[in-house]
Amino acid sequence: MKYSFLLIFMFSLLNGYSQKHENEYTKMIDTALGIRLQKKIDSKDVSNNRELYLLDENDRSYPYLHKSLKDVKSIDLAMARNDRRLKHGINAWKIIPVLKGGRITITIIDFRITYKSNQFNYANGGGSEFVFQFSCEKNEWMLVASKTGGL
Repeated sequence: MKYSFLLIFMFSLLNGYSQKHENEYTKMIDTALGIRLQKKIDSKDVSNNRELYLLDENDRSYPYLHKSLKDVKSIDLAMARNDRRLKHGINAWKIIPVLKGGRITITIIDFRITYKSNQFNYANGGGSEFVFQFSCEKNEWMLVASKTGGL
């Protein structure tokens, strides 16, 4: 009986503690998306079609993270082959995070995706790469490099 009360107490304590701290992984991706969006707005590269889709490295719908991306939509390319949006083309950012040692590299690739003749067509419009490194002195992740390129 005491063991079950102790277990419930420890679970609730850990659950409460974990909810008070921000998820550093999503915070880094939010930062990268915010910088990429700001660069897109600053370069006046915002098209008439403001719908934007976030995809992961497997072309699955990426969970919406950044607060300033109001018009972000979700789409799963594996399930959307007959979707009318794909016939006209959609704008998508593919987000690829890679953790290596004490660094995480977040790559955002800008695509225009269409589906015709039973095949996906990707037109690459450039992208950005953001490198975060863990600082032991400050005990937090720091943005150490970012570069944006286009075609």
